[in-house]
Amino acid sequence: MTRILRIDSSSRPAASKGMAIEGSFSRALGDHIATRLARTNANPAVVHRDLIAAPIGHITDETIKGYYTQPDAMTDALRTATAQSDVLIAELRAADIIVLS
Repeated sequence: MTRILRIDSSSRPAASKGMAIEGSFSRALGDHIATRLARTNANPAVVHRDLIAAPIGHITDETIKGYYTQPDAMTDALRTATAQSDVLIAELRAADIIVLS
């Protein structure tokens, strides 16, 4: 199974049919690419990350400390601080195709 990670970052909403001037051209292009990929890859697993609808938090000092802490020394606070990063890295590693729009 092909895994597709689609990441949207436009602050503009998706364009309505015939109203591209009022919406995001990059989201419309992402829709087009995702549709084409779905046609050429049987039953793709698609992860859609919309950075406007669900913003990614800023890296904090605690996050950086977690990056440099050995696994056996990680505290619950450090695991919490690095959890989002761990999820994002796992999404990237699992993806066969990445669509950025």
